Amino acid sequence: MKKVTKTFAPHKVAAAFLAIGIMCLTACPPPDDGGETSLAVTGVLPSGAGAAISGNVVIVFSKAMDATVNGTVQLNDLAALSGGTWNANKKMYSIPYSDLARNTEYTVKISGFKDASGKEITANSDNKFKTINIQAGLYSKTTDQITAADEPLKSIDKSSAGTVTTTYKAAIDYAKANPKDYTLLLDVDVSITGGDDNSTDATMLNVDGLTLRLEGLDTNRTISLLTNGRIFTVGLGSKLILGANITLKGKAANTHPILWITQAGRVDMYKGAAITGNTSSGPYAFAGGVYVYDGTFTMEGGSITGNKGAGNGGGVTVSGTFTMLGGEISGNEAGNGGGVSVNGNFYLMGGSITGNTANGPNEGEISGETYRDGGGGVSVVNRGNFIMTGGSITNNTANKYGGGVRMFMHNLNDSPTFTMYRGTISGNTAKKANSGGGVYLYGGSSYFYLNSPAKKASVSGNFAPANTDNQVVTEEGGQITGSDSGNAGW
Repeated sequence: MKKVTKTFAPHKVAAAFLAIGIMCLTACPPPDDGGETSLAVTGVLPSGAGAAISGNVVIVFSKAMDATVNGTVQLNDLAALSGGTWNANKKMYSIPYSDLARNTEYTVKISGFKDASGKEITANSDNKFKTINIQAGLYSKTTDQITAADEPLKSIDKSSAGTVTTTYKAAIDYAKANPKDYTLLLDVDVSITGGDDNSTDATMLNVDGLTLRLEGLDTNRTISLLTNGRIFTVGLGSKLILGANITLKGKAANTHPILWITQAGRVDMYKGAAITGNTSSGPYAFAGGVYVYDGTFTMEGGSITGNKGAGNGGGVTVSGTFTMLGGEISGNEAGNGGGVSVNGNFYLMGGSITGNTANGPNEGEISGETYRDGGGGVSVVNRGNFIMTGGSITNNTANKYGGGVRMFMHNLNDSPTFTMYRGTISGNTAKKANSGGGVYLYGGSSYFYLNSPAKKASVSGNFAPANTDNQVVTEEGGQITGSDSGNAGW
């Protein structure tokens, strides 16, 4: 969901500062010697209570200012704001802020500005505002549209752990019964019973036209599993959005991934969201964190970290489509594809796949089977298609083959492909000697295409074993090709 940043409409700003000007008839700063107006801050917005958590700080000065001097505007002890602009007469300065905590008072600290004559303003910390305080619960609005006057459609009752769970599920069931776009804001952690394909409760999002956005209020809020199962199954045209301050946490011993996306389901993940803490095994495991069976997952930010899969895909297994624009898939572990196992389409455009481990062998030392164990960062198998136009695959480890990337064809009809245009594959290690510290390809229809405009792709600084330079290895006919295949750094 596209983030909306609120700004003050010009006529509203003018009206607000007209009022400030009228007040100044009786409370203006005293004039300098000689009768000239003294240099001072005469007004600041926002002020008072109910300020938006994202918007603009607008400052009015008593005199025309030097627009070439970058003064400092700081809210409490946060980093100084940036990107400010002046109005035509150089007396009004506007600078954006974003993602403040709700129900929190902020002091606007102003310093370093100079007027047109070069005189520097005295540091000013006289102006304060308090951000909006909204209730937890279900709304048919996006977060930035909710005001303090809005009542949730369904509230979250925090009187006990049992009522938290009951009212959380009631909110989702209400949304499923009346499908449209909703935001569910949590101000408390929730523990739930896991679901599966046969579930009919809030773990199953399977209503066409339903979009459910989850977000934590003020600080991180966690939805965790009490029993085996998934936190969500997303399918049949439903959409789940994981927004800021929300964590989905699995179990140390589970038989399912945390998320299962199927039948045209869609999940979007943003900065501040996390999927973590799940170890899956058994016939329905398939992945440690996320299984994209038949649907789409778009990762713009956040993290998928600390998950384990018994076989493939410690962090993510993809048979559908996964697009990674940012964020991090890190610290996951599986026999094959410690970070990601791909038998569908994976588009790496930004973000990082880092610090994951392929811990095979997981199928014994049967002839030929040992080649199946690997892919610390990424494993591309069968008809998997991995396209890399940015981002990085770094510092991953495989006990056997392909510290960064492993590609394997199971039969003659398979053709796993990896196409690299931009990005970095570096710092990865395969523990078996000469086994593709960076990339390992096995089988005549396993293809690694390098088509890097202006040499924006790099496969370098990989090892097999540790401290032994080893970039790309092919076996049994694996093929490296493309316009820059001879210049990749291996």
